[in-house]
Amino acid sequence: MSIQKDSREAEKRHRQPMLVRGISFLVIILLSIIVFGSAFLGNSFAASISPSQPTDLTASPGDKSVQLSWQPASDVTAYKIQTTDLATGTVSTSDLQAATNTFTVKSLAVGHWYRFQIIPLNGSTTGLPSSYIDVRTKGFSGSYSSYIALGDSYSSGEGAPPYTDATCARSNNSYAYQIGNGVPSPTMIACSRATTDNIDKTAQRSAGTQLQQLKSSSGLNNSIITISIGGGDIGFAPELTKCIVSDCTSEQSALSQKIADLKSRLIQVYEEIRETAPAADIFVVAYPLLVAAPDQAVCHNAITKSGLSTSEMTMMRTLATQLHTVVQEATLFGDAYFVDGVNTFQGHEACTKDQSAEWINEVTNSDIDGSFHPNQLGYAAYAKAVNASRNGLYTDGQIRLPNSTSTPCSTSTLTPTPTPTPTPTSTPTPTSTPTPTSSPTPTSTLTPTPTPCPTSILTPTSTPCLTSTPTPGLTPTPSSTSTPTPTPTPSSTSTPTPGLTPTLTPNPTSTCTPCSTATPTPGSSLTPTPGINAYNFSYGVDANDQTYLHPWFQPCGWSADYIILHYVIPGHAPENVYTNYSGDSNRWGFDMHRMHSGQILKYSFTYSYDHRQYDTTWYTWTQP
Repeated sequence: MSIQKDSREAEKRHRQPMLVRGISFLVIILLSIIVFGSAFLGNSFAASISPSQPTDLTASPGDKSVQLSWQPASDVTAYKIQTTDLATGTVSTSDLQAATNTFTVKSLAVGHWYRFQIIPLNGSTTGLPSSYIDVRTKGFSGSYSSYIALGDSYSSGEGAPPYTDATCARSNNSYAYQIGNGVPSPTMIACSRATTDNIDKTAQRSAGTQLQQLKSSSGLNNSIITISIGGGDIGFAPELTKCIVSDCTSEQSALSQKIADLKSRLIQVYEEIRETAPAADIFVVAYPLLVAAPDQAVCHNAITKSGLSTSEMTMMRTLATQLHTVVQEATLFGDAYFVDGVNTFQGHEACTKDQSAEWINEVTNSDIDGSFHPNQLGYAAYAKAVNASRNGLYTDGQIRLPNSTSTPCSTSTLTPTPTPTPTPTSTPTPTSTPTPTSSPTPTSTLTPTPTPCPTSILTPTSTPCLTSTPTPGLTPTPSSTSTPTPTPTPSSTSTPTPGLTPTLTPNPTSTCTPCSTATPTPGSSLTPTPGINAYNFSYGVDANDQTYLHPWFQPCGWSADYIILHYVIPGHAPENVYTNYSGDSNRWGFDMHRMHSGQILKYSFTYSYDHRQYDTTWYTWTQP
């Protein structure tokens, strides 16, 4: 009995360690499952989190490439770049890219439109793609498949008979037939008296609206489109008739409001054209000032001479300046390319002293509807201006952002002093088929789209008062054929050059004084003398958010005839624009939208007093 008991106790002692070891083993297995399972589940859960949407997609066009950059998204392990050929609709996606915020798409066609989107990934989980951006690569393929001319009488060729279609006043002397250099003969859809409604709502003829005719045109995937529109909306023809037969100056306020209200409608039309032909190069042709400056005008037609008073001519130029600005701003928002009408006809308006230098008709008795329209020389000048804008597009490429759903700010009523026009001494005959050069300097526009109207403007705490050197007798014709230096130059024909590092030149003889009490620089008088500092002014940039800014110029103790703003935003084409005058602040300014935080603006001004013109130095603004 004693032996059996000892044996059982020994067996019991042997089983206890084994049981402990077994339990420990099970505990280790359970802990391993918990630890490694949690990690696995954690990784699986993290990989299932949807990445955020990339924002602020921007682009820089190259000859056969496009550099993209964007704000990094969260919860992202990689990106894919989606590229859509807007001519063919072909969609391609790049290989998986590391979680960076820049990428260069290569091996693209020259002078071609593409659409890009950034697709974020977190493992195998795909997030919402970025908003798209359309980019035209630099260069020109050599020819277009088709050319469609849209718009009103300023595109149909009215004023330069004979007419191939009398109803629409279509003439082979129109600029559309003189562009050449890779541009085929146009499909002429433009028609006299067309308004914006004739583009997309109401047909003038049985063929349908101009937009319907555009949609049925062939070759839109490699096309050029031009359009002039808006003059008919404000009653161009009947209002001029009023001015000839009676005093029309009482109409100025109402006409100015019509022009201001036109902007959003123009944007809509330009965007509809872009949506119809996303792979086309689209050019908006602006109107001239129509008549020469009243103090220099000499009308040669008896009806014109007796029918237009000095005050009426002043009104016509003021309203034409406003219309030109509205068309230009709408072009920026509508993502088309701008063709300057004011500078094209500067010194060659109706009633220019030298009749042989007139590029715009006075009253024409034999073709009354052709009054105050370009003649053959005028349309040849328009063709040259279109080609200059083509050069700008080919040199810089173009960027288009998605259409905005916000309501664009309407243009305020303008009351600038009309641009003076010096008497021409000779008649430069414009080339009928200008040739784009291989390395032109552009005079084109930026490509933003509308953003919500700003509700307030932050005013800089101080701005330096500057002076510049006058040059007598120049005309406001900022040109695409010369390059400025970073210091003031006595010429209005300079165009900003990207990459310039401007320096500020403060007035050495005075401190910054509020313009309400400022006086001209000592040593000068109200009659500019070449070679001395002539006038004080203040300048600055107002901004109320990351997308809007307003460069401005304020004369100190004197009144300007006009102010031209020259500006460059890296990655966009240089631009020259007439600024808007505000009597409340005594400032001239220009609204710009769709800016990005950190974006750099380089800008300068050309200003005029007493028919003399001055250029400032270049300044730099960084968008907050």
